[in-house]
Order: sequence, then C-alpha cells, then structure tokens
Amino acid sequence: MSRVTDTPFFEEEGEESRAASDREASVASTVNSLDEGWIKCNLDTGASVTVFPRRMFNNVDEPNDVRLKTASGEIIRGYGTTSIRGKDEKGIGRKLTGQVTEVHKILVSAGALHKKGFSTWIGPGGGCIIPLKHPVNESLCVALCSSNWKAWG
Repeated sequence: MSRVTDTPFFEEEGEESRAASDREASVASTVNSLDEGWIKCNLDTGASVTVFPRRMFNNVDEPNDVRLKTASGEIIRGYGTTSIRGKDEKGIGRKLTGQVTEVHKILVSAGALHKKGFSTWIGPGGGCIIPLKHPVNESLCVALCSSNWKAWG
C-alpha cells in the first residue's frame, strides 16, 4: 500500500505510548472476535503503510479521504486509523497502528517498522522484528559486515 503521509506504526507498548494512543482519533475501535488466539500479520516490504482488513472492526461505515494504492495499481479508500494491542511470541507487549481498508489480511509495512527503530530479518520458516538497539541486531550487523560478500555470488 502506498500513501502520501506517514504515521508511526509499530512500537513497544509502554505507559507513554499507551497514553499517546489514547489521544489518537480512532474510527475503528472495536475488533471483531475473529480468533481468540494469534492474529497473523504479514510483513510487506513494499508497503509504505500498515493496513488492517475492514472486516476486523465493528464500527467502520464511511470511507475517509485517504486513498491507498495497491501493488497492482488499484486505488482503495481508507476507513480511518486504528491500533491493535497484543503480545508477541516472546510475551512482549506490542501496538500496531495502521489504516483500515478493503484488504484480506493485515499487512505490516517493513519501511514503517524501520522508521520506528526496528530491523526485519526474514529467513527459512519466517522472520523476526528486532529493535535496532537489541544485542541480536548488533550481532547480525557485525556478522554481515565481517562476511565475505564476494562468496555470496
């Protein structure tokens, strides 16, 4: 998805971020109970904004002025900005903020994550979202910088 302006999309949950998000206007505030367990989010390296399926929310009726362009070039309307909160597989509180629109699945913008201070690593069987200041990210950076780039082909 492409959009003209950018907003924060992924951050570690904390009192400060919770208080700031409570001040945000959120048209879609109630999530339908799709699954009591995990909500699968897809990392999209080509998306400039994070988007949520409209069907996830109860109180979304009228589109707003936001227009989004899909990878195929189709223009779709936004229905407002909202956030979902939860915990990742390590039990760390997370908040994901994005635009509600007519998509089939949650698409998390990799670019927005990077702007918020996270790196992404995609490997066999999945990937990770790692805070830039985390020791694992620093170790990955050292390993990458010290590797033999010519051997990669």
